[in-house]
Formats: sequence, C-alpha cells, structure tokens
Amino acid sequence: MVVDRIVALLDPNDVSFATPPPHWKDPQHERVREGMAIAFGDVLIAWSETAFDPSGILSLVFASLVYHSGWLIEIKTEYEHHPFNKLAILENIELLEELRRDHLTLDANDNVGITAGVSPHISQAKNDLASLVGGQRGTHSLRKGAHTKLNCGSTGGPTAAAACIRSGYSMGTNLDLYLMGEAASDHFTAPDAEASEAGDEND
Repeated sequence: MVVDRIVALLDPNDVSFATPPPHWKDPQHERVREGMAIAFGDVLIAWSETAFDPSGILSLVFASLVYHSGWLIEIKTEYEHHPFNKLAILENIELLEELRRDHLTLDANDNVGITAGVSPHISQAKNDLASLVGGQRGTHSLRKGAHTKLNCGSTGGPTAAAACIRSGYSMGTNLDLYLMGEAASDHFTAPDAEASEAGDEND
C-alpha cells in the first residue's frame, strides 16, 4: 500500500499519507452492486461463488474508478479513440455521481479498517496533530515526536542510544552497562531533530 500512495502523489511525510484507499461504506448496497454489474458483469458472472471469486478486489478497484471518474470522463471526452470510451460505467453519469456522493468514503470502517505499510512517524504525526488541535500538546509529545523522527528507518542518522539520551528516555540498566553517549553523535542529534541541513553553519 506504500507504492499506491507514492503513485497517488501523497506526501510520505504528511499525515495524509495514512489515508485509506477509496472504499465503500457498504459494499453490498444495491447501488454499489448495480455499478459493479455494469463495470465487471461478465467477470462477476463467470467467477462469483467460486474459489477464485474476485468480488473483493474488484470492489476496491471499482471504488477507485468511481473516485477518479471525473478525470476518466474528461480523458475519454477529450480523446475520442481512448480506451476509456469502452467503459460502459462511464456513460452512467447519474449513478457515478450518486456513488461518489453517498456511498464512497476515505474513512476507515469495517471493510477497510487499517492502512498497512505506513511508517511509524506518520502515526506519531497524527497523534501530535490531534493533541495540537485539542490544545494539549506538551513537552512529552514534542520529545516523543522528535525521537520518532530520528529513528524512522534512516541508516544515516544518530544511533538509537544517542536519540534516547538526547530525548531523556531511559534505556534501563543497559544504558549504564553497555551504552554510552558519544559527543559527536550527540552534537548531530539536536540539529537533526530540528530538521537542520547537514553542514549548516548553525549546526
């Protein structure tokens, strides 16, 4: 699910990156099923109720088609011989508008409950944003957010030990027995948490 978000041009450092793909509030609603029949009729008839029933994945494909139907219709209108002109569902403007308005959602629900493959710093950013909106963002949230940024998978940043030391988090007895702060690493940690450019004269 990371690749489809990148292709969709979502910013991997923005909270919107954790947005689920388009899906249905109720995939069994009669209007959704009507649209599915128009879009994939022959496939559904041939393979439904078999071990290879594609209804689940086609439901998500159809949701994305409806979500982007405005753009698809623009393309098929501008280019007379474009393959989009062969999609019968794009001729049913009234149904598409109703599906997009009343049945499509980007909110997590029982059908699409989680967004897989999203980096941990996005979840932290969402939590921090919620705290900020609620007026309850404190130093603990700021320290934890900085700590998450420093340890979000980069192989070129400070060590986990340096980040924990700088953030003031205890690493238990291992910290005193096996780990120690190193001056150069600690010096790098602070400007990195502030998103300073490497080599900046202010570092």
